[in-house]
Amino acid sequence: MVSELKGFVENYGQVVTVAMLFDLCNAVGVKPSELIDDNAVSKKTKVLYHEIKKEAVNNREEALRDKKNEYKQNLDCLKVPKIFNNNRSLTCDEVAEYFRVQKSSVWSWIRDEKLNAIKFGNNYRIRPQDLKAFEESMFTKS
Repeated sequence: MVSELKGFVENYGQVVTVAMLFDLCNAVGVKPSELIDDNAVSKKTKVLYHEIKKEAVNNREEALRDKKNEYKQNLDCLKVPKIFNNNRSLTCDEVAEYFRVQKSSVWSWIRDEKLNAIKFGNNYRIRPQDLKAFEESMFTKS
């Protein structure tokens, strides 16, 4: 099979792309390195092989980058937000930042009694346990 594939590349080397040769090698179960074992192989075949190798390395690096990004995103989901790290009360600004909403939305939740808060003068303070309870109540039910 290797000799037939070598002959194919020798005859049609001008129109064979790296991707095509890579797919052919995978389809017939031949490693691309087997195509350049002897000195009788043309320069075109050797160039194609080296391009395949380079492309495989690039694909592997890209896959590793994707896995790394996916891993980082999963870790970010597992992190406990900083606002829960201590027991101090939170401001409306901090709650809005946590939920990525406008401060007026937080005020609306407090006004509609969806989120418990303590009023100090003109400011509200939200306890971490009240915020957790509010967050639990906001989950959709299916």
